[in-house]
Amino acid sequence: MIPEMPNPDDFLQEVEQEQQLDIDLGVGFLFDYEKGEFVIRNGRLVELTDIEAVKMWIIHILRTEKYQYEIYANYPDTPEYEYGTLTEFCIGRVLTDDMRVQLQENIEASATRHPRVAFLSEWKFEKDEDKLTVYFRVNLVDGQSFEMGVPLGGNG
Repeated sequence: MIPEMPNPDDFLQEVEQEQQLDIDLGVGFLFDYEKGEFVIRNGRLVELTDIEAVKMWIIHILRTEKYQYEIYANYPDTPEYEYGTLTEFCIGRVLTDDMRVQLQENIEASATRHPRVAFLSEWKFEKDEDKLTVYFRVNLVDGQSFEMGVPLGGNG
């Protein structure tokens, strides 16, 4: 009788899943959008790690209008290098169902570019004059999740 060999595809899938759970993205820095500057305490930038760094990354990518800034140009002309989110089409307007769907798709497409973000859920939209705040749950690849609210209408 010949022993059965393990399936290499199963092994590769197992390794990929383990690697997804061990994503270390280093350090991010706290940014104050009201003041338009990084937060400094004791002469040093305030560092963010783990979930707080993911939150700041999501806020920044959602508050940066896609295609508006040359520094975030589509280089080297492939979609995975595009940065920002298309949101301005709904600012200052009555938010229709079609616009909500499009905005939700744009936000999810941008947020899930982060290697730790699996998907977004539990959507809610609040409109106050020209300001729109989007609330959602961020579901990470490791099973953790957290709620966020991001005001739109001002660029990062």
